[in-house]
Amino acid sequence: LAELALGPLTNSGGSTATFGLLPASSAINAADNLSCPTTDQRGTARPQGTQCDVGAFESKISFSLVPASVAFTSQLIGTTSAPQSVILTNTGEANLILGTLSVTGEFAMINNTCNGQTIIPGGTCSFNVTFSPLTAAAKTGSVSIPSNIASSPTALPLTGTGYSAVQLLKAPT
Repeated sequence: LAELALGPLTNSGGSTATFGLLPASSAINAADNLSCPTTDQRGTARPQGTQCDVGAFESKISFSLVPASVAFTSQLIGTTSAPQSVILTNTGEANLILGTLSVTGEFAMINNTCNGQTIIPGGTCSFNVTFSPLTAAAKTGSVSIPSNIASSPTALPLTGTGYSAVQLLKAPT
């Protein structure tokens, strides 16, 4: 039983007590998706990862982002904003496996400690985002966060507005 890495028998919700799966359990993502029920004994949707977990307990895989979106103040075109920090926290019951994060739009990512990392439950990683508008207009983009969550990738919305020096010189009418 040691290789299964089971937690203690507890009431985790559902009709009977269950052995929870610890993050290193070989039962995580080890079942056939075609033969597993759509929910575990507690009502947790299956699969949470790429495959169902073996047994009556599906380990929840989830994370939070703080902030949940990044909005930049107006930025002069041709310049780069100060970086804004984003912290990713594994809020699930199993290890979170991250792929390579990517960014779209007139935004960039720096100081990224998340790429390719395995984040234990409760663990964190972080990255910073900057905004470099090329034209005077409202801009949108996103950071794509691929992971072992079934609904991967997750998108972090980014917004900002570029302005030109000419706009500063115009008198209000």
